[in-house]
Amino acid sequence: MIIKAITIILIALACFSCSSDKGSSKSTVKEFSELRSLDVSADNVSIIDVETYFSRNRYGPTLKLYNIQGQKAVIKIRINNESDDFDTSVVVYVFDSSLEGEKIKKWLNNQYSDGVFSDAPIPIGTYRLSADQYSINSYSLINHTVESYGDEYDNYDIELYVDNVFEDGVYYLKSFISEVIVHVQTKGID
Repeated sequence: MIIKAITIILIALACFSCSSDKGSSKSTVKEFSELRSLDVSADNVSIIDVETYFSRNRYGPTLKLYNIQGQKAVIKIRINNESDDFDTSVVVYVFDSSLEGEKIKKWLNNQYSDGVFSDAPIPIGTYRLSADQYSINSYSLINHTVESYGDEYDNYDIELYVDNVFEDGVYYLKSFISEVIVHVQTKGID
């Protein structure tokens, strides 16, 4: 009984100590039954690359989504395409462990489409990695393209390194390198 009371107090303190600074930000704090091991090189990982959109501007922000199916977690990399500063974010989303994989696929689809699945699940934990937990190792200009509406893009090959990350009691993210293509818009539609 005393141990249960102490556990509840510790969870409550964890909720109050969550911050929104540049470090790991938590939108949800929930007691997790086991530590999730997140390895993007595992066999049970599906990867979605999103570079093109069905809009007048052919390219938008680059998204790379790693669906770590056995762990009910998604790693989302987003690189803005407005400049060659390559404004980047890396976020880990954790879902209820009893959730069916098809439901997570609906959530994934809503990340880059018109959000057609109103019954998509809501993550039980959202963890934004701090800028010191990932970095762009290298980038190189591939080419320059002019699209049918006159919009122009410099196309870059980018190598992003994500460091080992341990979120106490929730997950361990194994370091990895992700390669993405980013189309930086240099001229808009006339």
